[in-house]
Amino acid sequence: MGLVRKTEGPLEGDGLRAAGDAVALGPHRGVLAESMDQAHLIEAMDAVMRRLGGTARKWRTDRLATVIVPGTADVQASFAPVAKYYGAIITPCPPRRGNRKGAVECGVKFCCGRWWRTMTDTTPSEAQVSLDRFWATTGDARLRPPGRYAEPDELIEEERPAWPTVGELAQAEVLMALPAVPYPATIEVTRPVDERASVAFRGNRYSVAPGMTGTELTLAPPARQRGPGGLLARRGAPGQPSLGEPGSGPDGAHGRAPRRVGGGGAQPVLLRPSL
Repeated sequence: MGLVRKTEGPLEGDGLRAAGDAVALGPHRGVLAESMDQAHLIEAMDAVMRRLGGTARKWRTDRLATVIVPGTADVQASFAPVAKYYGAIITPCPPRRGNRKGAVECGVKFCCGRWWRTMTDTTPSEAQVSLDRFWATTGDARLRPPGRYAEPDELIEEERPAWPTVGELAQAEVLMALPAVPYPATIEVTRPVDERASVAFRGNRYSVAPGMTGTELTLAPPARQRGPGGLLARRGAPGQPSLGEPGSGPDGAHGRAPRRVGGGGAQPVLLRPSL
């Protein structure tokens, strides 16, 4: 499991942050996230594991402050329930042992050189589709030396053994099943209100009260285990407690007529997608 941040490129916004995962034989998948906080990391990890079709028993991570307590090998108290939820064991990479995480680092280098440098998409959704296609085609078509994955007596000296692809090797990987729903991480982002009295979030626009143009709102979708849909909005900085009930439509889909948020205070209200 690795995390890479790129701050230059054609993607609109302040840069690209990708959470990636790899299993032992080398298949990689990646997910783009707009933040490197713990909630976004958990959401991206779940998306990566679902693209892989399961999770490994052990998660080997570098010393991300969102996962490992800085200066120690202890798992963050807020991240331990995540590993328990997926039935995994967290194994941090030992310090000054770069070879322990070489497979992921090579995958990051391969992705940056073959996909990021040539990517021309301008929106995160388009870039995510392009990244998924890259790993499912170019990434899984990489060849691997047969001697690393075959018994010596299976190799015939008179014949040149076939080199398996990453995709073929991945089919033999045994992964643990994932929970039916993702871990209920609380995602919070800050969005400005535009001149049309609306805020944008993951493919939808949500109406707010007139006269709030330029105001920064903290948006948080309701917990996924209670059902996706709707959006909680309030004034104030991310990290403050949120209250409210979920809506009725999925992310990226239009729902019923929106409720408006206005006035002062940090009390959150539920928004619905605009039609």
